[in-house]
Amino acid sequence: MPLPQIPLDDPRVLALAKARQQLAHEGALCPTWEELTMAAPSTRPFPASPYSGL
Repeated sequence: MPLPQIPLDDPRVLALAKARQQLAHEGALCPTWEELTMAAPSTRPFPASPYSGL
């Protein structure tokens, strides 16, 4: 049974992406959500999540 498709503009998607990034920050010292989305595109260590445009 396939999973239901949730639109990317659903607020739950952004909340889940931020929570996942915070977990990555705490566990592996990855950049926080704010560090990824607030940095200038040319200075980002890697492309931000596709959810950063929401």
